[in-house]
Amino acid sequence: MKVSRWLTPHQLSIQITMQTSYRMTQVLVIFLVISDSYASTRKVEPTVEQGASYGGVLTQWHAFGSGCRASSEKPGQFRVKSKRIATGVVIQFEPREFELSLKKGLKGVRECALRFTLEPPENHKIKLVRARAELEATKSDGDRLRSRILLLLGDSLMARREWDLPKSEFAKHRNEETIIAPDARALELFKAGRCGQTHIVGLDFTFEGVRSEVTPLVGKAQQSNGISQSRDELTTLQLKPKVPAEIEVLFEKCST
Repeated sequence: MKVSRWLTPHQLSIQITMQTSYRMTQVLVIFLVISDSYASTRKVEPTVEQGASYGGVLTQWHAFGSGCRASSEKPGQFRVKSKRIATGVVIQFEPREFELSLKKGLKGVRECALRFTLEPPENHKIKLVRARAELEATKSDGDRLRSRILLLLGDSLMARREWDLPKSEFAKHRNEETIIAPDARALELFKAGRCGQTHIVGLDFTFEGVRSEVTPLVGKAQQSNGISQSRDELTTLQLKPKVPAEIEVLFEKCST
């Protein structure tokens, strides 16, 4: 640095300070440019929508069976999300397609077993788990459809619900809302749980059906009232499209 011999000591101090600050600013600018270049070229892992925090409770899930196959890593046909409520969390899941479809003279079964790994917040334990699902069925006289839904905690059965449509009944896009909640005996399983304990909650769907080989003959009045099924129309039982099934998880405070 070249210093003028006419500068006073005070002026000299100011000039040295200004030049030092200028050089430090240059170094900082160079560092920021290099950092920005590194950030733009480094690999950034993609964010998976179904892999979100699930309200900090649902850590992972799996679906497997003759009618479904998916997981939190590979969501496939399933759409899973959660929302916080005052006392816990509600997990919503919606398969894009899970149904039993039967042509004339056939019988069949569709199964889907779901497993959810749940971790309660700190200083909390799971108090209650219950589920809700809406089903839709279409069948003629002579056909039979039946659904069975199981709610499990680990390997223990907490609740079971069935919907049976016998041969004598006709159904055209009939809806059935099913609530699956533990009874008093099953609630003891939650009371025995430890504070902060991780649980695996299961929800199993089984759809069974038998399609008659004969299409029933109906009168014109019955046809006009929409209570007949065409020979080409499938007999179906499914989770109602665009209506997510839900699992509600409630917590209570605890101490370790």
